[in-house]
Amino acid sequence: MQVTPWLVLDVVVLALIAPLSAYAFERYHRRDRRRELLAFGTLTLGIVTWELTSIAIEAATTAGGKLLWYNLGNTLTAPFLLYAFLWFAVAYSQFEVVDPRWIRLVGLGHVLLVGSLLLRWPEFMYQSAGLLTHGPTTVLGITFEEWIVLDRVLGLPFKLYQLYIYGLTVLGGAVLARYLGRNRSRLSTRQTVAIAVGVASPILVNALVFSGLVPPEYNLTDAAFGVTGIAFAVATFRYRLFRLVPIGREQLVETMADPVIMIDSQNRVVDSNPAARELVGAPDSWRGMDAVAFLGPLSELQEDENEPGPTEFEVDDGGRTRHFDLDRSRIADTHGQRGQLLVLREITERKAREEVLQTQRDDLEVLNTMMRHDIRNDLQLATAYADLLEDDVAEDNQAYLDQIQSAATEAIDITKSARDVTEVLLSAGGETNPVRLDTVLEAEVAEVSEAYDSGTIELREAVDPVQIEADDMLESVFRNLLTNAVEHNDTDRPEVEVATEIGADTVRISVADDGPGIPPEERESIFAKGETGLESDGTGLGLYLVQTLVDRYDGRVWIEDNEPRGAVFVVELPRVS
Repeated sequence: MQVTPWLVLDVVVLALIAPLSAYAFERYHRRDRRRELLAFGTLTLGIVTWELTSIAIEAATTAGGKLLWYNLGNTLTAPFLLYAFLWFAVAYSQFEVVDPRWIRLVGLGHVLLVGSLLLRWPEFMYQSAGLLTHGPTTVLGITFEEWIVLDRVLGLPFKLYQLYIYGLTVLGGAVLARYLGRNRSRLSTRQTVAIAVGVASPILVNALVFSGLVPPEYNLTDAAFGVTGIAFAVATFRYRLFRLVPIGREQLVETMADPVIMIDSQNRVVDSNPAARELVGAPDSWRGMDAVAFLGPLSELQEDENEPGPTEFEVDDGGRTRHFDLDRSRIADTHGQRGQLLVLREITERKAREEVLQTQRDDLEVLNTMMRHDIRNDLQLATAYADLLEDDVAEDNQAYLDQIQSAATEAIDITKSARDVTEVLLSAGGETNPVRLDTVLEAEVAEVSEAYDSGTIELREAVDPVQIEADDMLESVFRNLLTNAVEHNDTDRPEVEVATEIGADTVRISVADDGPGIPPEERESIFAKGETGLESDGTGLGLYLVQTLVDRYDGRVWIEDNEPRGAVFVVELPRVS
């Protein structure tokens, strides 16, 4: 055994790479079973075996011994390192087109072929021209005595073999470059560049030997693996190669409850997650299946170019109906469309809620019909008969007839409020449109004035024909404010004044009464559902309805003091520009 400068260098590189390999395997087995981590551990293990082989070559002192280790390196070490790199490139970039099983199969074939040739012809790759003596020399203060090296003549088979290795290495580098081109985040770029530097360094140095620029006995390939170790360490610990995986597929896709399916331009399934495979009952050999065969009962998801597929569909899952919403994304590169990504979001619970809401809406429709027709028509008929009895009732019974008429009239008003609330609930989220303010406001002032002839309701001045963004329910806002001003007034003859103020972007409508007023502490709560205020016998729906509709119109409503007494309800609504 001999000690050479190259042997010491190999030991240093080995000391740098071996901990990286141990770290990767330890992390994989204990806490993080991702295939890119296993592939990285295998790649660094390949470098470790390379360095061990180089140490054995340097330590050997006979031509036969050195040739034996060279041949073992070409048979085992070089293929192991080469295909480990290809596997890592595929796993790191999630390049699903290449199945890692094929990489292992081709690698095994490589070993068997090269091993058979070298076992039959030991000098098949290169011929031994004897031993050469180097040294003595001093490196970094360490003196090395004379050592021997094998004088090799590189034959044509070796050069062809090297070209094959370079070709596969370039292929792996292209996979990484492709990934880098598609993922340009700062972190993933630095990760990939660090890995590329680590991979390229020994290849470039080895190419110098292959081209004849550097004699074989001065091969610095082993030293270049030191650069590889440093670059891999930077990628692993500085740029968090495995703490922050660039794609994170296992975390983002494999664990998703939503089925995910990727289909290529040839209509083949290239990827899917467990949720998708369970939904369609996919076989173990699902990868590469025709999409229609894979989807089975969901084959309608396959979109025709001229007839887009559905976005919502249902699946019978063992007697239980499941609903899904389809999110279809095109996958394309610089050459155009390459396939599509299907994400199926389950909306079964949402559909169930929608069915409950629809049932409730149907019930409200029935209630609304009853309010608008049956109940109100009967009440109006009752008031009509009461009016006919006006002249035939004895004077001492007149108070009872007045009570009947008052109660019936109030019940009609309640049905109107209930009808309006029902309309609001049924039209929740409905669209607004331009509505002329003067037409609606003047009509409601006239109608309420006629209904309450015991009071006075007046417009301060004519209303400008401006338009506001509202809907058909706007009349309910003004009717409830005017009715509230009269009914909750404590004077013998209530006086209500309506005014408008036209602004650049908004319109303010104020309804001022001369009643008892509303204390400041009650002004916000009075708009709540069920609040009647002032010891009233009303339902409390009127002002709640006002607040609800004004909110829908993106407006505001508030209460101010009137002078000398009373309250002013102010509604501010946006104008149509």
